[in-house]
Amino acid sequence: MPLVRCPITATIARPGETGEVVIMPLRNWAMPLLRYAIGDFAEVGECSCGHGLPALRRIMGRTRSMVRLPNGDEFYASFQDLLTGFDMIRQFQVVRREAEALEMKLVAPRELAAEEAARLPEVQRERFRHPFAVSFSYVDDIARSEGGKFEDYRDETDSA
Repeated sequence: MPLVRCPITATIARPGETGEVVIMPLRNWAMPLLRYAIGDFAEVGECSCGHGLPALRRIMGRTRSMVRLPNGDEFYASFQDLLTGFDMIRQFQVVRREAEALEMKLVAPRELAAEEAARLPEVQRERFRHPFAVSFSYVDDIARSEGGKFEDYRDETDSA
């Protein structure tokens, strides 16, 4: 049975809230009740069947995708709509190598025009809730993780 809890207070999330997914096997009578934090974040919703138990409305991403701001605040940044209006960008990845700076790797057939490039830092500041310095690099491909998954955000700072 999955449940979603707030990673800070460890309280169970209510419908509409986001938290860390914890799995509890309920059918193993030989073992004590264990809770496994599996490293995913999800949004809780109400089950449409009406049985009263919470359901996962949306999987947000992995714990390692949490953005940690220089002031210590943490949040999960959703990137699904980050590039709305930037149709020429086929793929992107936000990489944080320094506490105050982000690099945006872009796979695109051309470099962004000056006015397009000027809009992206504004979008990122709104999304990240912090005025990071933003740089761009144009690449032919963005490598997958060792497990073969694409990560739209990677934190390579020492605090990650």
